[in-house]
Amino acid sequence: MAVINIEHMSLYLKYGLNASLILPDKYDKGDKLKCLWLYHGSSGDHMAWMLHANLTEIANKRKIAIILPNVRESCFVDMAVGEKYGSYVGRELYSMIHNMFAITSDKREDNAVSGFSNGGYGCMHIGLKYPKKYAYIGALSAGDKAESEYKQDGSLKSKYRERLFGVGDISNTEYSFLYQAKLLKESGFKNPPKIYQACGELDPWVGMSRNSRDFFEANADFYDYKYVEDKGYAHEWDFWTKQLDEFLDYIGWK
Repeated sequence: MAVINIEHMSLYLKYGLNASLILPDKYDKGDKLKCLWLYHGSSGDHMAWMLHANLTEIANKRKIAIILPNVRESCFVDMAVGEKYGSYVGRELYSMIHNMFAITSDKREDNAVSGFSNGGYGCMHIGLKYPKKYAYIGALSAGDKAESEYKQDGSLKSKYRERLFGVGDISNTEYSFLYQAKLLKESGFKNPPKIYQACGELDPWVGMSRNSRDFFEANADFYDYKYVEDKGYAHEWDFWTKQLDEFLDYIGWK
C-alpha cells in the first residue's frame, strides 16, 4: 500500500494546498490505473474519507488509484467572492496528478468522481462541468444548492452562502448542477457521464435528492442515471461507505 501526501502551490489559488493519493499494493509495470476522485463534505477535509472508510482495502481490491483533494469549505466551485476551487480541482489538480504519476490513467473512461454531502454536490458540479474528463459520477447525499433555503438576512449562514454563490437565485447559473445538466443536454454532447445518486431515507437532504432524481429520470433519453434510497439511513458514514462500494460495483470497477 502507498499513501502519498502531496503538498503543492496552486497556480489558480496562489497558495499552498495538500491532497492525498492512494495506490494499490500490487500493479504491473506499464499499468494505467483507473482513478477515483473522492470529495469530502463541508465539516472536514481530504482526510475525512481516510478516517472513516477503508480506502486502502478498496484500492487493493479493485486495483485503482484514489485521489483525495482538499478544497476546504468551497463546495468545489469557483466562489462568487473568493478563490477558484472548481477550476483548481477540475483542471489544475487533475492535470497535475496525471502528469506526476504515470501509473494513473487520464482516459475519460478510467476517471470517476464521487463524494458525500457538499462533496456530493461538488462531484455533480465538477463532473457535469468537465464531462470530457469524467465518465462516472457517484453523488451521495447530494442536493442541488439552488434548492437550499436562503435568506439575505446578514446571518453567518447567509454570508457564507453569498461568498460561495453570490446573492439571489442561482437556479439559472452553473452553481445549480441541474442547470448544468440541462445545458449539457442542450449542447448536443455525446455520451454524458453515467450518474449514480444515493441518499438515506432519513437524510435531511432527501427531498433535494428526490428532486434531482425526478429531473434525471425525466431526461432518461440523454442521461444514464440510477437512484438509490436506503431505508434507515441518515446523513452518516455508515451510509456513505456502503454506497461508495455500491457505486464502484455499479460502474464495473470490481
